[in-house]
Amino acid sequence: MRRRVDLRWRIRRDEFGRQRARQLELLRQGAALLKRGGTLVYSTCSLDPEENREVVSEFLARTPI
Repeated sequence: MRRRVDLRWRIRRDEFGRQRARQLELLRQGAALLKRGGTLVYSTCSLDPEENREVVSEFLARTPI
């Protein structure tokens, strides 16, 4: 977004829901490929709680460890 400042103004609020679903699926797939005792790293370029804390909380609630 640093190079394309206008991008933040083109993203609609409803797109966060779609991104959230996509990120949860990516986390699920990544976790399935993780070796026992491995570390799964989740990183985003935003500070939005919907895209960070809430996605991680939902993933952990749905995924047996």
